[in-house]
Amino acid sequence: MDNPLDQFRLTEAAAAAERANSKGQRLEIELSSLKKQHQQLRLMCQALWELLRERANMEDDALTSKMYDIQERQKSGQKQQIACDDCGRDNAANRQKCLYCGAELEDYDPFA
Repeated sequence: MDNPLDQFRLTEAAAAAERANSKGQRLEIELSSLKKQHQQLRLMCQALWELLRERANMEDDALTSKMYDIQERQKSGQKQQIACDDCGRDNAANRQKCLYCGAELEDYDPFA
C-alpha cells in the first residue's frame, strides 16, 4: 500500500475505531453505574411503600392512586412556578433559591 491517500484513510479509520471503542467502554461503565442507582432507588421506594403500609396504615390502592396522580401531573407538562416573596419574580418550583435575588423560596418542591 504505497498510496499516501490510502494510508491516510487507514490511519483515520483506525483512529475512529479507537474513539468508538473508548466511547463504548465509557458508556458501559455509565450503564453499570445507572443500573446500580436504579436498584438502590427501587429498594428505597419499596422500603418507603412498606413503611407507609405498616406504620401509616395506608392501603396499596391509596398509594397506587397517588402514584397515578403524580404521573398525570408530570404528563401535563406544565412547569410549576413559584413567586419569590422578596422580589416577586417567578421561579421554577424545584429551585431552593430565587434565580434573581438569591432569597430562599418558601414553596420549594424538590419534585416539581
